Amino acid sequence: MRKPFKVGLIIFGVLVALVIVAALVLPMVVDPNQYKGRIAQEVQKATGREFAVEGDIDLSIFPWLGVEIGRMHMANAEGFGDEPMIAVENAEVRVKLLPLLSRELIVDTVVIQNPVIRLAKDEQGRTNWQDILDHMERQAAEKPAEPEQPKEPGASPLQKVELAGLEIENGLLVWSDMQAKASYEIRELNVDVGELSMEAQPFPVSVDCAFVASQPQASGSLELNSVITLMLDQKTARAERTNLKLNIDKLVQQAEGSTQSVTGRLAVAANAVADWGQGVTDIQGLKLTSDLHADLESASQGGRATQKISAQSTVAADAVVRWVEGLARINGLALTTDYTLNMADSAAKAAGPQSIAGHVELAGNTEANWTKSVAQVDGLKVNTTFTLDQPASQAGSQPQRMTGKASLGADMRTNWAEGLAQLSKLALTAEANGQALPSGKANLAFGAETMNVNWTTGRLELPRFTAKAYVLNMTGSLQGESLLEKPNLRGSLSVAEFSPRELMQALAMEIPKTADAAALKNASAQLNFQATQDSAAISNLEAKLDETVLTGKTTVQGFERPDIAFTLAANRLNADRYMPPKAAAEEKKPAPAPAPTSAPAEKKPAEESMLQKMTVNGTVNVGQFQAMNVKASDVRMTVRGKDGVFHVDPFSANMYSGKVTATAGATLREQITNPSLALNIANLQIGPLLDDYLGKLGWIGGSTTAKLDLSGQGALDAIMKTLDGSGDITIQHGLLRGFNIVPGAVSQLFGTVASGSLEKVTKFDQLGARFDIDQGDLDFKRLFMVTADSKVESKGAKVSLAQESLSMPLTMVSNKIPNIKGVPIDTLPLVLSGSYSDLSNLKLGVDEKAFQQIVQQKASGAVQKELQKQLGGKLPGGLGDVLGGPGKSEGSGGTGGTGQPSGGKKSSGNDVGKAIEEGLGGLLGGGKKK
Repeated sequence: MRKPFKVGLIIFGVLVALVIVAALVLPMVVDPNQYKGRIAQEVQKATGREFAVEGDIDLSIFPWLGVEIGRMHMANAEGFGDEPMIAVENAEVRVKLLPLLSRELIVDTVVIQNPVIRLAKDEQGRTNWQDILDHMERQAAEKPAEPEQPKEPGASPLQKVELAGLEIENGLLVWSDMQAKASYEIRELNVDVGELSMEAQPFPVSVDCAFVASQPQASGSLELNSVITLMLDQKTARAERTNLKLNIDKLVQQAEGSTQSVTGRLAVAANAVADWGQGVTDIQGLKLTSDLHADLESASQGGRATQKISAQSTVAADAVVRWVEGLARINGLALTTDYTLNMADSAAKAAGPQSIAGHVELAGNTEANWTKSVAQVDGLKVNTTFTLDQPASQAGSQPQRMTGKASLGADMRTNWAEGLAQLSKLALTAEANGQALPSGKANLAFGAETMNVNWTTGRLELPRFTAKAYVLNMTGSLQGESLLEKPNLRGSLSVAEFSPRELMQALAMEIPKTADAAALKNASAQLNFQATQDSAAISNLEAKLDETVLTGKTTVQGFERPDIAFTLAANRLNADRYMPPKAAAEEKKPAPAPAPTSAPAEKKPAEESMLQKMTVNGTVNVGQFQAMNVKASDVRMTVRGKDGVFHVDPFSANMYSGKVTATAGATLREQITNPSLALNIANLQIGPLLDDYLGKLGWIGGSTTAKLDLSGQGALDAIMKTLDGSGDITIQHGLLRGFNIVPGAVSQLFGTVASGSLEKVTKFDQLGARFDIDQGDLDFKRLFMVTADSKVESKGAKVSLAQESLSMPLTMVSNKIPNIKGVPIDTLPLVLSGSYSDLSNLKLGVDEKAFQQIVQQKASGAVQKELQKQLGGKLPGGLGDVLGGPGKSEGSGGTGGTGQPSGGKKSSGNDVGKAIEEGLGGLLGGGKKK
């Protein structure tokens, strides 16, 4: 045994000696540069592309079998320029020679200096490497198949492989896309990989480079450091102390007058284990930090708007990725961000930019399965705080600040293949404080057990939600269809009982002073709704305000020119409760100072108002109604409107034991114009109505039947001057307050006038009036009153609505009028005149001139005939004035032809009687009593 072993040792020693001699002699006798052409031919043969070795080739044999090649390059494809596609300034690779004999591959550090790779695509979409691929495919197709060589028994792969490292120095990678007119470069690329071996030994890796891009314009640098451990037998790799840093020097995007630029830095640190046997990657201690700054500039009306954003963020999490299962899980996700946003507009008059600063925190656990296209987030929590600073908008104004906070919590499930997302346990709260808010603060809350969204079909399902804003507590549901194309929403809303006064106080609104201090204290509502892009509808409405319950429905078709239909009903409505108190209503405000005169502005054509655009058709029913203390029941009306012209037709109501029906119309555009009214009243007790309206005894009472037909021109505030129409009114079994128009009372009005007073009452059986209205003036065709012992009529009565005045000559006919000094009188002329705005301003008196004429007619019978017979036509004394014969001239007393009641002693009732007495005494031979 010793001899063969000794022979083997000798043979091995000889081989080693030969290798050493070859390693020393071959570099001196062999010049590798002689093979440059051969190398170029082989590369060109393999790739079809011209290849050249311009630098020297140095060969070493022992103890390293190595080669170092100087500058070499591969030509670019035709049509892609003269610069080479691939170029290397210097490359060096060495392998230990003796270990090769033991099937051990020991490689020294591989060094590649100044490598350049230029990849490109032309305007037709052809790449500069496609011809190489085509060439290699042709060669493979032309090469005959070689028979498979049987492996020798005992043959084994390399027993050991080691690589001392890899160094790439100052590399350049260029990608040019001529179709997109864009280019991207990785410059100054340096790669340093530490020692690699088949054993599980950690080795460091470092990469750093700079980058430049044209679309978008970008430049910056990247740095990567890690320690890698390869456990090939376990099909596992570990990356520890991994740090990635990205610096963005410039990132600019421009489009249609706007510019967006970003600068900043990002850093990622983590430890990771990859098991490609199991298809699992485990990332522990992942931490991402960023500090980014963005400037956005765009055109605004008359200037340029700018926004400057700064954000500092940190993300921490652990993650596991199971590639075979298509599963990724992120545990303990925690994100924090501090941000500032400054906004300014060169056209604005603000003293400075508007700024927002805030803090955001996000946490949750996430799991995604991309094979099933599903993901879920459990325990999602988002908290944020913010501060908003608003600069002074103009001189003298003060800057304003708003602060606030918000939180969001939910669990989320998504299926992006089907476009589904589900939120559960959704809870959102928000608070804000600042001068710009009503009462200086605001609070909102929203919650839902589930919310489903399908973004492929645009479907939304919110079976039940709760919401709170200020003092409002709401619940409801919401469902949407085709939200991305033709949105269709429907749902329900319920507002729990709340106090409108407290809501107005919370919103810093002025709480109106109401006649009833208990008004506006309770309200609630519930309804169903539906809405599309051009329609809206409310159904099953039930709204409550104090004792009023409003029910009904309404629809709107088209928002540009809305067509509105509604059906509304209320159990009761007391409008007086919501009117200002009487003291406040009667308080007179000072008249505004007259505006300075100036040249009239040029009148522009009026734009079409919304009232002109809308069409309205609806009904309103009210069970019990009160306004200005006037009461009605079973109020029903139908409202129609189009092109700004609105009609109420019909209207009906039960009022004070009677019924009122009417039709009305008006033009509602810039103001209310051209009103019209056709009113019918049947058996209405006018007395209680006026009592309630005036708050005291009314001036007239009785069962009223009336028919009015009125119309006007122009604005409502001037309608009394343009009112036209007619009326016919009859009042049965009533009373008239203000004057005692009975024979015994009016006979005492000689020489004086009576003012209106509610204590004076005239009862009548019937009162009627028929009149025409022309430009606000009433012309009575007939006016009469029938009492138990008289009848009063008027011809030529006039009323001016614009001046609130009247002038009514009246004639009382009664056999109950007392005799005047023995002269029987059954007809008494009266005059009623003055302003009807106040009863005390009305005056009632006797028309004495007309009365003298009546007396003359009465006396001109037998007395006048006998006197004229005896005196030959000459009447003595004042008797001629009374009887109409020769004597004193007219105008010495009475009304003087004015038709107004006199207030002095001239032509009083006593004077008339005295004149008659003295005249008759003279005729009969008597004399004046001393």
